[in-house]
Amino acid sequence: ILEGGFVDGKGKRYNPSMIRVGVGQSQAVKVVSLASQVDKKLEGILDEGGLEMTRRNLRKELQTLEADIAHGRKRLQAIDTASVWPLGHGWEIRIDEDTFGETGQAYFVNHHQERTTYDCPPPPMYGQPTIHARSMPDFKRYASQTVACVEKYFRVKRRLEQCDIVRRHIDKGSSHAALRQAMEANVLQGVHMVMTTLGTAGSRAMESAHKFEVVVVDEAAQSVEPSTLAALHLGSRHAVLVGD
Repeated sequence: ILEGGFVDGKGKRYNPSMIRVGVGQSQAVKVVSLASQVDKKLEGILDEGGLEMTRRNLRKELQTLEADIAHGRKRLQAIDTASVWPLGHGWEIRIDEDTFGETGQAYFVNHHQERTTYDCPPPPMYGQPTIHARSMPDFKRYASQTVACVEKYFRVKRRLEQCDIVRRHIDKGSSHAALRQAMEANVLQGVHMVMTTLGTAGSRAMESAHKFEVVVVDEAAQSVEPSTLAALHLGSRHAVLVGD
């Protein structure tokens, strides 16, 4: 899953973030273990000077990303609302970066007549092929850029939250064990999938995480019923017990 991701029925690939809670022996397990991930997060930020510099840099990066997201959303909205109907074949909606700051408008390109205009074209004739604004090349390009910025924004925000956790524990004089526990909870809440054994499902780290929307117990028929309760207790909506 880490290397190839999930592929759905339409051929789209998803690469979820994953964490394994518990002790594993193989290197493949250690790469995604909670302990190694927490060590990686704490590395380099426990130094007080380095911590403050990291927090400042992360705040600046968040501000830049917020501006980039707003930049993309304005252009997406301009393209999406440029026409109240799908355009006929040969028309395209574009953004001119040189003038958009002043006009705030998208413009139309007539490829058949090789001309441009800010006036919305008339509705296409009945039966004529049409194209929606969200299928325009510029819309797809800005959507891809904006989605990438949003994903990076949440990664940076999570990193800043972790730095803030360290800062608070330093200020309170908390023990290293308390700091690790708080960091474990933060890491668990920021991943898509958490894997563990039934024996570890009742650990302090798992109990500190938010409720999971779905809990899946594999090889469920090989476990005694009481041992599944710790895992089922972690779920909030759905539980799936599967396997012989």
